Amino acid sequence: MSNGRLSRCLAGWGLLGCLGFFPFAGIASAADDGMIPVPAGEFKMGGPKKHDGKPIHTVRVDAFRIDKFEVTQKDFERVMGSNPSKFKGENHPVDSVTWDKAKEYCGKVGKRLPTEAEWEYAARGGGKDSGFGTYWYKGNSGKATHPVGEMQPNALGIYDMLGNVWEWVADWFDADYYKASPRDNPKGPASGTQRVARGGSWGGAPLSVRVFFRLKLDPATQNNAVGFRCAASGSAGSMLL
Repeated sequence: MSNGRLSRCLAGWGLLGCLGFFPFAGIASAADDGMIPVPAGEFKMGGPKKHDGKPIHTVRVDAFRIDKFEVTQKDFERVMGSNPSKFKGENHPVDSVTWDKAKEYCGKVGKRLPTEAEWEYAARGGGKDSGFGTYWYKGNSGKATHPVGEMQPNALGIYDMLGNVWEWVADWFDADYYKASPRDNPKGPASGTQRVARGGSWGGAPLSVRVFFRLKLDPATQNNAVGFRCAASGSAGSMLL
């Protein structure tokens, strides 16, 4: 089934009408938007030390989708009309972007920033805690970002969840939030003065390039080691029904 045939069918018959002509799998593939579906599930969130998110606690997240790659400079400039990055390269991750601009970009493309819990769950391979992928950090980056997707992906097929650039998430930062975090779909504190970034960067020591390490930043921060990726609620299939 070609995308052209599907488009003509949707225009004339609508989605439900087209289900009778084309298999569902074909419609799902036509909706490919560069995102990876992450199944619902639960996992142990946090790490052994306070800056890693102590105490370790059980969290459950609903199904969602997350960008396969960090947002590139090419895509950011196409949507936002500018490129704040220090390390120039159209396929490099955008860097030096504030939290507000990251949120604005995601909104403009019909997405949102992932919650901190969603980010960690995806980084852990959907809770598998294996196959984290390879990453750019202080020891191999040459003191700069690299084009997205050059390293090995994690167990879900997501690239650069660790290293390259820190990634803004939606949550406010609170060092004690994990002590009272809800079990289901936590969204972080209702207010705060600093936002959370995750994943480590090209300039980070191995200590910071871990799935549970938390970085707190002023949301107005513009740092050449900070970028982002977007997420969306629901699985690919549920978004189509």
